[in-house]
Amino acid sequence: TRQEQAQLAAVEAQRDLARLNFERMQNLVIDGAISRADYDQAAAQQKETEARVGEIRAAIARKTIRAPFSGILGIRQVNLGEYLSPGDPVVPLQAPHPIYVNFGVPQQDAVRARIGRTVRATIADLPRGGFKGRFTELEAVRKQETRNVQVQATLPNRDGRLRPGMFVQAAVILGDSQPVV
Repeated sequence: TRQEQAQLAAVEAQRDLARLNFERMQNLVIDGAISRADYDQAAAQQKETEARVGEIRAAIARKTIRAPFSGILGIRQVNLGEYLSPGDPVVPLQAPHPIYVNFGVPQQDAVRARIGRTVRATIADLPRGGFKGRFTELEAVRKQETRNVQVQATLPNRDGRLRPGMFVQAAVILGDSQPVV
């Protein structure tokens, strides 16, 4: 956007000059020193330079890449100076908090798997306890090959110990607790 930044600086200078001229013309037209046509032309020039400033700012905004959320960047997939087409990947972006765990539940247990149930996830490499979360999504159909129903659990990950792509052991308690004498 270097070229647009330079154009923006030039147009902003023209805008400032047009604004000063317009303010001068306001006083002169009130005193009757200039014609109304000259005043109208100064007003139009001020509006035109404001519009050009907005146009160049919009061009800069179109060429600026911003992430829709904060997260962790992966390895850049393009080099500086490359031209991109709409939809081209630039860099993977992962949101570490919360993190989602996808896994399968056997079809015979799927009828008891409900959204809101507690899920515990553990990782062998991270010995300090496990992670506790809740079912948030449940696939409507089972997979033909595995006869499992895909579920998704959402786990808080404020400390960032879990990373996208890690393998976890997921434990789900599907039964309800019942008081027994």
